[in-house]
Amino acid sequence: MRKNTPIADAAEKKRSIMDRPPVILFSAAVGILFGIFFLFFQHTYNPIPREQAESVSGEFEKYEEADGYCGITLQDGTYCLMSADTVSSDLESALTALEKGTMLHILINPRSRFVIEIRTDTAELLNLDAAQRVIRSKNSGSTILGVVLLAAGLLLVPYAVVSYRSQKRQDARRLAETQADGDSTALHPLNPADNGKTLLAAEAFHHNICYRKAKHVYMLAIDGTVYDELKTVLSSEHRLFARLDGHLFFAGFDEKLGSYIEADGKILKKKRRFF
Repeated sequence: MRKNTPIADAAEKKRSIMDRPPVILFSAAVGILFGIFFLFFQHTYNPIPREQAESVSGEFEKYEEADGYCGITLQDGTYCLMSADTVSSDLESALTALEKGTMLHILINPRSRFVIEIRTDTAELLNLDAAQRVIRSKNSGSTILGVVLLAAGLLLVPYAVVSYRSQKRQDARRLAETQADGDSTALHPLNPADNGKTLLAAEAFHHNICYRKAKHVYMLAIDGTVYDELKTVLSSEHRLFARLDGHLFFAGFDEKLGSYIEADGKILKKKRRFF
């Protein structure tokens, strides 16, 4: 049985955690759940029509601020929570100077529980539309965060599928690598006119080795013949190999080491990829 090569050891020990399908799926689930949570959270701040608001009337007792919150207490003990974003300096001054016993008519958003309108018998202290615009504007970041998390979670699902299939292919290759004795079977001639790009090229044991990418296909070619290839939409770690004339050739990409070509355990070429 053949011993692991330096690249194989490094790939096994330094494999990125995001190349593990269970971790990817868990991350996707977390992203989707948090995305839904933030979108639902933002929904609580959406403006509502006057008819859907809860109406509270009572005699004013006091206005107070504490720990970043503010609110109005009525003489019957009812406490009405206010968003600090809706309390302008003028409103704060008016509420602070308001006489006890003044009749207040208050509207409350039943979802957020914030006060969205305050009126006395003779004046409007807090306007319904203005208050709801301010509340929604100040909490719009939740919508953006929710959309980003939800989109990221949904995108990670196909990535997990691709990663799982890639891992299965890699396992099959490693098994073949340790069990095969004869030369690898040639797949097809290398087509120089495939609009592809040669990532690395090297020579060893009188053979020309080429690691090439054409569209979504990574190929290992030796002397103009492709012996191994991998079709993938997303670029991830992979390891192509071929056995020829008793020698074992490798080419691939490792997230920590970059692109490489290896022959019989010796790294012939290596190149970092930043994109």
